[in-house]
Amino acid sequence: MEVSVSMSPMGQYHTDEFLELIGVSRVPRSTSVFDPGYDLITLEGHLEQSSHLMSILKISMACWLIADEDVTRRKIAAATDWNVPTVTGGGPFEIAVAQGQWPAYLDLCADIGVTRIECGQGFTDMPLAASEVVGLAEQRGLEVQFELGKKHGGAFEARFIEELIDQGKRWMDAGAVEVIVEARMWTAPSRIALPVPSASVGSRLKRPLSQVNLHCWIILGARYAFPT
Repeated sequence: MEVSVSMSPMGQYHTDEFLELIGVSRVPRSTSVFDPGYDLITLEGHLEQSSHLMSILKISMACWLIADEDVTRRKIAAATDWNVPTVTGGGPFEIAVAQGQWPAYLDLCADIGVTRIECGQGFTDMPLAASEVVGLAEQRGLEVQFELGKKHGGAFEARFIEELIDQGKRWMDAGAVEVIVEARMWTAPSRIALPVPSASVGSRLKRPLSQVNLHCWIILGARYAFPT
């Protein structure tokens, strides 16, 4: 006995409909991805595939400063076409500050077309007032985010938490749109490094953490630092 199976036309069923059937909610744009110097085609493909999941694209490390400038500009333009904001990594900003050329760096970032710059003191100290940096950035149409913590300073210690909270508050009060918490690496492979401040951070900043957008990263058994 033969059983005939009729084939339905292609394109009648869709992934988002299936996900809804199995109880998976639509995923909002909540992933902050970074480009550590990939080629343009790879980045464009990633944007085409996953831009609907991206909250922001970080043009990370200092690769974009030594890469072909036209390619860098095309990367920013591609992100813009897919409605994905862009932010530069904090390392080049620290270099610019140390060299006394941070206003020129802001000019370059604005001209390249990024949405936001990241400021911090992961490798160096920050001699500039938050209001001064944010003010000059805003004059150029740039947003600012500030990253708390040192790259090689180890896990946050309780005695420094209050100082970090105060520093984050200064930058938020100055107009920074986000405060980023630097990733922490622990040596024991079974440990989890989770630099999440207590709920008192929200009250100290006088707004809920959901509004402060205090980002945290979890590193499992890793001995490397996130590149910026």
